[in-house]
Amino acid sequence: MLAALKSLPVPIPSAPARGRSGQTPRVRPFLALLALLPLAGCGGGGNNVPPTVQVKGKVTVGGNAVTSGQVTFVPEAADEKFKFNSPSGQIDSSGNYELFTEGRAGAPEGKYKVMVTPSMVPAPGAKGMPKAPFHDKYRSQDKTPLEINVTANAAAGAYDLKLTP
Repeated sequence: MLAALKSLPVPIPSAPARGRSGQTPRVRPFLALLALLPLAGCGGGGNNVPPTVQVKGKVTVGGNAVTSGQVTFVPEAADEKFKFNSPSGQIDSSGNYELFTEGRAGAPEGKYKVMVTPSMVPAPGAKGMPKAPFHDKYRSQDKTPLEINVTANAAAGAYDLKLTP
């Protein structure tokens, strides 16, 4: 078989030079970078998140479920020893939401301003962007009247959001 390959007009490259460890010289820098990867961390708000508690609720306007959008809890007072993105979650077709913080279910305990933003994805066949079924004030951290204190052992319905049109 080797004799047949040698008769082909395409030259067969020789094996790369190997160092004392048996690795090619190009592999060593790659392995060094790979070893440092766990130290790099991920971007965003950082990975220093305090313990979280479960936050689930329902979003309604006039008693009717909001069927899409996002809920974001913005901390009112930032603790300098913890760095994390604001807890947020998607509103499902039944109006329910669950918060996640840096990939973990829940939100750290504390006081939050609550923002609700509508879905910006048009429905199939729609001629424009969807209109939010609630007032624009809920989209802004500065204008939203919604404030929630996240605590362990919150009562049922404590995180339900009742919006106005």
